[in-house]
Amino acid sequence: MSKKGSIIKQTHDKLQQIRRIGKSRNEGKKVVIKLCDESKIIYNPFKREFQSDGIFGIRTFEQYENECLKFARWLSEQGIKDLDDVLPYHVKEYLEYKIARRKDGYSPYTIQTWRAALTKLTGFSANDIQLDKNYTTRSYQEIKKGRDGPSSDMAKIDTSKYTDLTMICRGTGARRHEIDGISGDFRDPNKVLTTENIFKGSNGSVYARLHGKGGKTRITLINPDLQQQIWDLKELKERQGQAAMYEKVPKRLNVHSFRREYVKAFYKMREEEKEKKGVTIEKLFEEDHKNRYRNKGYTCKVYVTKEGEKYDKEILSEISHNIGHGSKRCYTIVRSYMH
Repeated sequence: MSKKGSIIKQTHDKLQQIRRIGKSRNEGKKVVIKLCDESKIIYNPFKREFQSDGIFGIRTFEQYENECLKFARWLSEQGIKDLDDVLPYHVKEYLEYKIARRKDGYSPYTIQTWRAALTKLTGFSANDIQLDKNYTTRSYQEIKKGRDGPSSDMAKIDTSKYTDLTMICRGTGARRHEIDGISGDFRDPNKVLTTENIFKGSNGSVYARLHGKGGKTRITLINPDLQQQIWDLKELKERQGQAAMYEKVPKRLNVHSFRREYVKAFYKMREEEKEKKGVTIEKLFEEDHKNRYRNKGYTCKVYVTKEGEKYDKEILSEISHNIGHGSKRCYTIVRSYMH
Protein backbone atom coordinates (compact mmCIF):
# COMPACT_ATOMS: atom_id res chain seq x y z
CA MET A 1 0.00 0.00 0.00
CA SER A 2 1.34 3.44 -0.93
CA LYS A 3 2.02 6.22 1.56
CA LYS A 4 -1.15 7.83 0.27
CA GLY A 5 -3.16 4.95 1.66
CA SER A 6 -5.66 2.76 -0.19
CA ILE A 7 -7.44 4.12 -3.24
CA ILE A 8 -10.61 4.35 -1.16
CA LYS A 9 -8.78 6.55 1.37
CA GLN A 10 -7.33 8.65 -1.47
CA THR A 11 -10.83 9.14 -2.86
CA HIS A 12 -12.18 10.16 0.53
CA ASP A 13 -9.27 12.59 1.05
CA LYS A 14 -9.73 14.15 -2.41
CA LEU A 15 -13.46 14.70 -1.79
CA GLN A 16 -12.72 16.37 1.53
CA GLN A 17 -10.31 18.73 -0.26
CA ILE A 18 -13.04 19.94 -2.63
CA ARG A 19 -15.80 20.04 -0.01
CA ARG A 20 -17.18 23.60 0.11
CA ILE A 21 -20.35 23.10 2.16
CA GLY A 22 -21.76 26.38 3.47
CA LYS A 23 -19.52 28.50 1.23
CA SER A 24 -20.66 30.71 -1.64
CA ARG A 25 -20.30 29.34 -5.16
CA ASN A 26 -20.98 32.84 -6.44
CA GLU A 27 -17.99 34.28 -4.54
CA GLY A 28 -15.77 31.58 -6.01
CA LYS A 29 -17.03 32.45 -9.48
CA LYS A 30 -16.18 36.12 -8.92
CA VAL A 31 -12.59 35.17 -7.99
CA VAL A 32 -12.22 33.16 -11.24
CA ILE A 33 -13.61 36.06 -13.31
CA LYS A 34 -11.21 38.49 -11.62
CA LEU A 35 -8.23 36.22 -12.36
CA CYS A 36 -9.35 35.96 -16.00
CA ASP A 37 -9.56 39.77 -16.26
CA GLU A 38 -6.11 40.18 -14.75
CA SER A 39 -4.65 37.59 -17.12
CA LYS A 40 -6.62 39.00 -20.09
CA ILE A 41 -8.31 35.64 -20.66
CA ILE A 42 -11.90 35.42 -21.88
CA TYR A 43 -14.04 33.82 -19.16
CA ASN A 44 -16.11 30.86 -20.39
CA PRO A 45 -18.31 29.28 -17.68
CA PHE A 46 -18.96 26.21 -19.85
CA LYS A 47 -15.31 25.13 -20.00
CA ARG A 48 -13.98 22.83 -17.26
CA GLU A 49 -10.90 24.96 -16.56
CA PHE A 50 -13.10 27.94 -15.63
CA GLN A 51 -15.34 26.00 -13.26
CA SER A 52 -14.87 25.63 -9.53
CA ASP A 53 -13.57 22.26 -8.35
CA GLY A 54 -15.65 22.53 -5.18
CA ILE A 55 -18.89 20.83 -4.17
CA PHE A 56 -21.10 23.37 -2.41
CA GLY A 57 -24.35 21.51 -1.65
CA ILE A 58 -24.68 19.00 1.21
CA ARG A 59 -27.02 16.72 -0.77
CA THR A 60 -24.82 16.93 -3.86
CA PHE A 61 -21.76 16.08 -1.77
CA GLU A 62 -23.45 13.04 -0.23
CA GLN A 63 -24.59 11.84 -3.66
CA TYR A 64 -21.18 12.37 -5.27
CA GLU A 65 -19.33 10.79 -2.33
CA ASN A 66 -21.47 7.65 -2.56
CA GLU A 67 -20.77 7.27 -6.29
CA CYS A 68 -17.06 8.07 -6.05
CA LEU A 69 -16.50 5.47 -3.32
CA LYS A 70 -18.23 2.85 -5.48
CA PHE A 71 -15.88 3.83 -8.31
CA ALA A 72 -12.87 3.51 -5.96
CA ARG A 73 -13.91 -0.01 -4.97
CA TRP A 74 -14.26 -0.95 -8.64
CA LEU A 75 -10.79 0.49 -9.37
CA SER A 76 -9.38 -1.58 -6.51
CA GLU A 77 -10.89 -4.70 -8.07
CA GLN A 78 -9.16 -3.80 -11.35
CA GLY A 79 -5.81 -3.61 -9.57
CA ILE A 80 -5.50 0.20 -9.68
CA LYS A 81 -4.04 1.44 -6.40
CA ASP A 82 -3.33 5.12 -7.08
CA LEU A 83 -5.91 7.76 -8.02
CA ASP A 84 -3.26 9.53 -10.11
CA ASP A 85 -3.13 6.47 -12.40
CA VAL A 86 -6.80 6.77 -13.37
CA LEU A 87 -7.40 7.67 -17.03
CA PRO A 88 -10.59 8.78 -18.84
CA TYR A 89 -11.12 5.32 -20.31
CA HIS A 90 -11.27 3.88 -16.77
CA VAL A 91 -14.20 6.19 -15.98
CA LYS A 92 -15.92 5.34 -19.27
CA GLU A 93 -15.41 1.59 -18.72
CA TYR A 94 -16.86 1.85 -15.19
CA LEU A 95 -19.94 3.78 -16.34
CA GLU A 96 -20.60 1.33 -19.18
CA TYR A 97 -20.20 -1.54 -16.72
CA LYS A 98 -22.83 0.02 -14.41
CA ILE A 99 -25.25 0.73 -17.25
CA ALA A 100 -24.98 -2.83 -18.61
CA ARG A 101 -25.92 -4.33 -15.24
CA ARG A 102 -29.52 -3.17 -15.55
CA LYS A 103 -31.63 -4.56 -18.41
CA ASP A 104 -34.06 -1.65 -18.67
CA GLY A 105 -31.21 0.87 -18.38
CA TYR A 106 -30.97 4.10 -16.39
CA SER A 107 -32.31 7.55 -17.09
CA PRO A 108 -29.91 10.02 -18.79
CA TYR A 109 -30.22 12.20 -15.67
CA THR A 110 -28.88 9.41 -13.46
CA ILE A 111 -26.00 8.62 -15.82
CA GLN A 112 -25.01 12.28 -16.15
CA THR A 113 -25.04 12.62 -12.36
CA TRP A 114 -22.65 9.66 -12.10
CA ARG A 115 -20.36 11.20 -14.70
CA ALA A 116 -20.49 14.62 -13.01
CA ALA A 117 -19.44 13.04 -9.70
CA LEU A 118 -16.49 11.27 -11.29
CA THR A 119 -15.31 14.34 -13.21
CA LYS A 120 -15.20 16.23 -9.90
CA LEU A 121 -13.06 13.47 -8.44
CA THR A 122 -10.70 12.98 -11.39
CA GLY A 123 -10.56 16.48 -12.89
CA PHE A 124 -11.53 15.19 -16.35
CA SER A 125 -14.20 16.98 -18.39
CA ALA A 126 -17.41 15.40 -19.72
CA ASN A 127 -15.84 15.62 -23.20
CA ASP A 128 -13.02 13.37 -22.01
CA ILE A 129 -15.59 10.70 -21.10
CA GLN A 130 -17.71 10.29 -24.22
CA LEU A 131 -20.60 7.87 -23.82
CA ASP A 132 -23.17 6.61 -26.32
CA LYS A 133 -25.65 9.45 -26.97
CA ASN A 134 -28.53 7.07 -26.24
CA TYR A 135 -27.28 6.98 -22.65
CA THR A 136 -27.00 10.72 -22.09
CA THR A 137 -29.58 12.39 -24.35
CA ARG A 138 -32.13 14.08 -22.10
CA SER A 139 -35.84 14.35 -22.86
CA TYR A 140 -38.47 16.06 -20.72
CA GLN A 141 -40.86 13.14 -21.39
CA GLU A 142 -38.56 10.91 -19.37
CA ILE A 143 -38.42 13.14 -16.30
CA LYS A 144 -39.95 11.34 -13.31
CA LYS A 145 -38.37 13.16 -10.37
CA GLY A 146 -40.63 15.84 -8.93
CA ARG A 147 -43.68 14.63 -10.86
CA ASP A 148 -46.90 13.68 -9.16
CA GLY A 149 -48.39 10.23 -9.49
CA PRO A 150 -49.73 7.25 -7.51
CA SER A 151 -46.19 6.14 -6.59
CA SER A 152 -44.83 9.59 -5.77
CA ASP A 153 -44.05 10.85 -2.28
CA MET A 154 -46.94 13.32 -2.61
CA ALA A 155 -49.35 10.38 -2.76
CA LYS A 156 -48.12 9.34 0.69
CA ILE A 157 -48.65 12.63 2.51
CA ASP A 158 -51.78 14.50 3.62
CA THR A 159 -51.15 17.98 2.16
CA SER A 160 -54.29 19.33 3.88
CA LYS A 161 -52.22 19.47 7.09
CA TYR A 162 -49.80 21.91 5.46
CA THR A 163 -52.06 24.39 3.69
CA ASP A 164 -49.99 27.45 4.68
CA LEU A 165 -46.78 25.85 3.48
CA THR A 166 -48.17 24.58 0.17
CA MET A 167 -49.71 28.01 -0.51
CA ILE A 168 -46.30 29.63 -0.01
CA CYS A 169 -44.65 27.03 -2.27
CA ARG A 170 -47.22 27.66 -5.00
CA GLY A 171 -46.94 31.41 -4.54
CA THR A 172 -43.14 31.77 -4.57
CA GLY A 173 -41.83 28.86 -6.67
CA ALA A 174 -39.08 28.44 -4.08
CA ARG A 175 -36.68 25.50 -3.92
CA ARG A 176 -36.85 23.22 -0.88
CA HIS A 177 -33.69 24.58 0.73
CA GLU A 178 -34.94 28.14 0.21
CA ILE A 179 -37.91 27.57 2.47
CA ASP A 180 -36.46 24.84 4.72
CA GLY A 181 -33.45 26.91 5.82
CA ILE A 182 -30.97 24.10 5.16
CA SER A 183 -27.44 25.48 4.87
CA GLY A 184 -24.60 22.97 4.83
CA ASP A 185 -24.94 20.49 7.68
CA PHE A 186 -27.45 22.47 9.71
CA ARG A 187 -30.73 24.39 9.52
CA ASP A 188 -29.98 28.10 9.45
CA PRO A 189 -32.78 30.02 11.24
CA ASN A 190 -31.78 33.13 9.26
CA LYS A 191 -32.66 31.37 5.99
CA VAL A 192 -36.11 30.11 6.91
CA LEU A 193 -38.78 32.18 5.16
CA THR A 194 -40.01 34.64 7.79
CA THR A 195 -42.64 37.38 7.89
CA GLU A 196 -39.88 39.97 7.39
CA ASN A 197 -39.08 38.39 4.03
CA ILE A 198 -42.60 38.98 2.72
CA PHE A 199 -43.04 42.63 1.73
CA LYS A 200 -44.83 44.98 -0.64
CA GLY A 201 -43.05 46.88 -3.38
CA SER A 202 -43.67 50.49 -4.42
CA ASN A 203 -46.13 49.20 -7.04
CA GLY A 204 -48.22 47.46 -4.37
CA SER A 205 -47.22 43.94 -5.46
CA VAL A 206 -46.14 41.40 -2.85
CA TYR A 207 -42.62 39.96 -3.02
CA ALA A 208 -40.59 37.32 -1.19
CA ARG A 209 -36.90 37.57 -0.30
CA LEU A 210 -35.31 34.14 -0.73
CA HIS A 211 -31.82 32.81 0.09
CA GLY A 212 -30.96 30.82 -3.03
CA LYS A 213 -28.09 28.77 -4.43
CA GLY A 214 -24.51 29.87 -4.03
CA GLY A 215 -25.28 32.26 -1.20
CA LYS A 216 -27.32 34.52 -3.47
CA THR A 217 -30.36 36.38 -2.19
CA ARG A 218 -33.10 37.14 -4.70
CA ILE A 219 -36.40 38.98 -4.75
CA THR A 220 -39.21 37.05 -6.41
CA LEU A 221 -42.67 38.27 -7.35
CA ILE A 222 -45.35 36.21 -5.61
CA ASN A 223 -48.01 34.78 -7.90
CA PRO A 224 -50.64 37.60 -8.07
CA ASP A 225 -53.46 35.06 -7.56
CA LEU A 226 -52.02 34.22 -4.13
CA GLN A 227 -50.57 37.58 -3.07
CA GLN A 228 -53.49 38.63 -0.87
CA GLN A 229 -53.73 35.25 0.84
CA ILE A 230 -50.00 35.17 1.61
CA TRP A 231 -50.10 38.77 2.83
CA ASP A 232 -53.03 37.93 5.13
CA LEU A 233 -51.04 34.94 6.45
CA LYS A 234 -48.04 37.22 7.12
CA GLU A 235 -50.20 39.65 9.12
CA LEU A 236 -51.77 36.77 11.07
CA LYS A 237 -48.34 35.38 12.01
CA GLU A 238 -47.19 38.83 13.10
CA ARG A 239 -50.26 39.26 15.33
CA GLN A 240 -49.52 35.86 16.86
CA GLY A 241 -45.91 36.89 17.47
CA GLN A 242 -44.51 34.20 15.16
CA ALA A 243 -41.52 34.93 12.91
CA ALA A 244 -41.65 31.87 10.63
CA MET A 245 -44.36 31.65 7.97
CA TYR A 246 -44.87 27.92 8.67
CA GLU A 247 -43.86 25.29 11.22
CA LYS A 248 -41.89 22.69 9.25
CA VAL A 249 -41.30 21.23 5.80
CA PRO A 250 -42.04 17.47 5.76
CA LYS A 251 -39.47 15.33 3.94
CA ARG A 252 -42.09 13.74 1.68
CA LEU A 253 -43.50 17.05 0.50
CA ASN A 254 -42.80 17.36 -3.23
CA VAL A 255 -41.72 21.01 -3.19
CA HIS A 256 -40.54 20.84 -6.81
CA SER A 257 -44.05 20.03 -8.04
CA PHE A 258 -45.30 23.33 -6.54
CA ARG A 259 -42.39 25.06 -8.26
CA ARG A 260 -43.74 23.73 -11.56
CA GLU A 261 -47.22 24.96 -10.64
CA TYR A 262 -45.81 28.43 -10.03
CA VAL A 263 -44.08 28.50 -13.43
CA LYS A 264 -47.11 27.28 -15.39
CA ALA A 265 -49.54 29.59 -13.58
CA PHE A 266 -47.23 32.59 -13.96
CA TYR A 267 -46.72 31.95 -17.68
CA LYS A 268 -50.45 31.60 -18.28
CA MET A 269 -51.17 34.83 -16.37
CA ARG A 270 -48.57 36.86 -18.31
CA GLU A 271 -49.67 35.34 -21.62
CA GLU A 272 -53.30 36.32 -20.98
CA GLU A 273 -52.22 39.86 -20.04
CA LYS A 274 -50.41 40.19 -23.37
CA GLU A 275 -53.28 38.69 -25.37
CA LYS A 276 -55.63 41.32 -23.92
CA LYS A 277 -53.29 43.93 -25.42
CA GLY A 278 -53.37 42.14 -28.77
CA VAL A 279 -49.90 40.60 -28.43
CA THR A 280 -50.21 36.89 -29.26
CA ILE A 281 -47.51 34.27 -29.65
CA GLU A 282 -48.37 33.92 -33.37
CA LYS A 283 -47.92 37.66 -33.96
CA LEU A 284 -44.55 37.57 -32.23
CA PHE A 285 -43.55 34.54 -34.30
CA GLU A 286 -44.52 36.32 -37.53
CA GLU A 287 -42.47 39.34 -36.44
CA ASP A 288 -39.47 37.07 -35.83
CA HIS A 289 -39.92 35.45 -39.24
CA LYS A 290 -39.90 38.86 -40.98
CA ASN A 291 -36.95 40.35 -39.12
CA ARG A 292 -34.55 37.57 -38.11
CA TYR A 293 -32.77 37.49 -41.51
CA ARG A 294 -33.36 41.10 -42.55
CA ASN A 295 -32.14 42.98 -39.50
CA LYS A 296 -28.64 42.26 -38.27
CA GLY A 297 -28.58 41.90 -34.48
CA TYR A 298 -32.32 41.23 -34.23
CA THR A 299 -33.24 39.14 -31.17
CA CYS A 300 -36.09 36.69 -31.64
CA LYS A 301 -39.02 37.06 -29.26
CA VAL A 302 -40.26 33.48 -29.50
CA TYR A 303 -38.54 30.37 -28.19
CA VAL A 304 -39.35 27.37 -30.40
CA THR A 305 -38.66 23.81 -29.23
CA LYS A 306 -37.56 21.03 -31.57
CA GLU A 307 -41.13 19.68 -31.28
CA GLY A 308 -42.43 22.99 -32.68
CA GLU A 309 -43.90 24.38 -29.44
CA LYS A 310 -43.76 28.18 -29.20
CA TYR A 311 -43.14 30.22 -26.04
CA ASP A 312 -42.79 33.93 -25.34
CA LYS A 313 -39.12 34.52 -24.45
CA GLU A 314 -39.87 37.68 -22.46
CA ILE A 315 -42.20 35.75 -20.14
CA LEU A 316 -39.75 32.82 -19.88
CA SER A 317 -36.94 35.21 -18.94
CA GLU A 318 -39.04 36.81 -16.19
CA ILE A 319 -39.95 33.39 -14.80
CA SER A 320 -36.32 32.22 -15.01
CA HIS A 321 -35.26 35.21 -12.90
CA ASN A 322 -38.10 34.70 -10.41
CA ILE A 323 -37.21 31.07 -9.67
CA GLY A 324 -33.45 31.68 -9.47
CA HIS A 325 -32.20 30.45 -12.85
CA GLY A 326 -30.86 33.80 -14.07
CA SER A 327 -32.67 35.58 -16.89
CA LYS A 328 -31.81 33.60 -20.03
CA ARG A 329 -32.56 29.96 -19.20
CA CYS A 330 -35.48 29.52 -21.59
CA TYR A 331 -34.51 25.95 -22.43
CA THR A 332 -34.42 24.94 -18.77
CA ILE A 333 -37.78 26.54 -17.97
CA VAL A 334 -39.52 24.83 -20.89
CA ARG A 335 -37.90 21.42 -20.46
CA SER A 336 -38.13 21.14 -16.69
CA TYR A 337 -41.22 23.12 -15.72
CA MET A 338 -43.66 23.64 -18.58
CA HIS A 339 -44.53 19.96 -19.12
